[in-house]
Amino acid sequence: MSLKQQIVLIICLPLTLMSLCVGAYNYYSTRSFALENAEVMMDLLSTHITAEMDTRFRQIAQIGTALSRHFTSNRPDNADQIYAALEYAYDSSDAIYGGALIFDEYAFSDTRRLFAPYVLRHGASGFNRTEIPYDYTNQADPKTAWFTEPKRTGLPHWSMPYFDTGAGNTLMVTYSVPFQRYGMFAGVVGIDVSIGWLQDVIANIPGSMAKYGYCSIVGPDGVFVAQEDVSAVENGVSLFDPANIPETGEGRELWDRLRDDMANNRKGKLRLHSPGMDDNEWVILTYVPMQTTGWYVLTVIMENRLMAPIYYHAAAEGGILLVATLVVAVVAVSLIRRLVRPIRSAAQFALSVRDGDYDGRMEVPNQTEAALLVQSLNDMAAELGRREREAANHLGDLRKIFSQIAVTAGELSRVSEHVNESSQELSSGAEEQGQVFDQLASATSMIFDKASDNAAYVEKANAILGNARTDTVKGNADMVEMNRAIDDISKSAEQVATIIKTIDDIAFQTNLLSLNAAIEAARAGWHGKGFSVVAEEVRRLARHSASHATESDGMLKEAVENARRGVEMGGKTAEMLEAVQKSLDTLSEYMKDVMQSSSEQFTALSEIVTGLQQVRQVASGNAERAGANAQASAELQATAESLWQLLQTYRKETGVSSRNQERALPHSQDYYPGT
Repeated sequence: MSLKQQIVLIICLPLTLMSLCVGAYNYYSTRSFALENAEVMMDLLSTHITAEMDTRFRQIAQIGTALSRHFTSNRPDNADQIYAALEYAYDSSDAIYGGALIFDEYAFSDTRRLFAPYVLRHGASGFNRTEIPYDYTNQADPKTAWFTEPKRTGLPHWSMPYFDTGAGNTLMVTYSVPFQRYGMFAGVVGIDVSIGWLQDVIANIPGSMAKYGYCSIVGPDGVFVAQEDVSAVENGVSLFDPANIPETGEGRELWDRLRDDMANNRKGKLRLHSPGMDDNEWVILTYVPMQTTGWYVLTVIMENRLMAPIYYHAAAEGGILLVATLVVAVVAVSLIRRLVRPIRSAAQFALSVRDGDYDGRMEVPNQTEAALLVQSLNDMAAELGRREREAANHLGDLRKIFSQIAVTAGELSRVSEHVNESSQELSSGAEEQGQVFDQLASATSMIFDKASDNAAYVEKANAILGNARTDTVKGNADMVEMNRAIDDISKSAEQVATIIKTIDDIAFQTNLLSLNAAIEAARAGWHGKGFSVVAEEVRRLARHSASHATESDGMLKEAVENARRGVEMGGKTAEMLEAVQKSLDTLSEYMKDVMQSSSEQFTALSEIVTGLQQVRQVASGNAERAGANAQASAELQATAESLWQLLQTYRKETGVSSRNQERALPHSQDYYPGT
């Protein structure tokens, strides 16, 4: 990659990346700001519409409550009084399309069963009076809920949208408030509000929200009360129709959450998409309940409409950044070309100087840095030319000096050859001497090892002899102790014999006593029979004691005889051990002499081995030095021959100028093929 390409890449790549990052940041930040701003506007719009409609519906509720109280406390005598009261009350709110006082059966008159005086707004000037027959007896019809619900609950009621054929087939909703007569339900005050008025309220969205979305009003069950498409209101379409519910599990969960919030009078905000809403595009839905009617104001923002200007601005911004990047790239390429051109020329000039052309010069450009480079190259070429001329002048002197060096190198080569031969002979002799010393040292070392082994064996034998002598002394002492013990045993046997003699006498006396006892028992007759048995047992024990005493006496005599003979044998053994101890003492003296002689022999051999090792080290050092001298001589000879060859080569080439020598270097075309 050339320098120009590198500079262009260094400039354009960061600029492009920066443009992409700025564009992406602006896109996402603008998108996030737009979504947040839209959500805030939706909250404000929903709150504004809900507050406005709550205010208007609360005003209508107050009118209905006032009329209900009036007709409860004041019974009108004729229809004109009813018309006047209705016109007066309904004229205070332009949201009221019309209204009536609907009586229950025969509540107004005993002759009129169903009576409903109705006033209908006629432009801005007033009302038209009429009577409309209402059939509200069918309580199962949802269109009659405006009457049946207040009658059933006794509370005001807001109806869902319906077409009133009696009031000009107008789509409307009715607020009905019950009134009483004599404490009983008598009818309702009905106030009709045109759906057209509600359509106008939700259609006139303030600000720019109309570009991105729309508003709707639905009941708690999702049925549209007012919507941008009035046909949805006319047909009673519900927000929760199956066609509007998404097929995905996540979408169904959001739809169920919306249904639950609306059923429990909670407000909220969801981001979802529905098959029946805006071609299944993503929408932001805000729902706020009305406190007076229980209906919900829905504000819907389509993300594709909201993001369209952002996409346009992002594309425009990207185009601007791209054009700016291209312009900067073109300017950068132009500037880089002007910057690189002098550098390329300087490189070509440097290549020509390398090839030996010192006479050429470059034109100095306008740029300060490039001018400094070109001037430096011109000065370098001039200096190289001057040095070439000086080198040519000194070439003759160098030839003479090199000739003298060549003669000296020849002499040095011959001398080094003789030194090399002498060093080789000295190295060979030193090696032979080292081998002889190695053999002598090996034999001496073997003798030294044998002497060392003999000394060790003598030392071990002396140790064994000492142990035997110690054991003999100990055995003699043990023999003396054994004789003493045998003597003590003999004495104890004599004492035991005396004791056994005493036991024998006791047994004899016991036998006599038992005999006397038996005689006395015989004399006693039958009364001495038991004592006779005891005397017989005592006599039997006495006989046993005498028998055992006789046996023990024989055994003791035999033991005394054996003890006497043991004492005699112990004395003889002690005499033999004493003789052995004397022989061991004599042998120990001889072993000490042998050990001393072996130690002296070991010391002498150790000194001989040490001396041989020192001589071997000296011989080895001489051999190494002789080898080093031989190697140095060989290197010196090789160096002298190389110097000689170099000088011979120089002599042949000194006639050729350095400028005309061939160089194996590339030319400028090798670097810049296009130049």
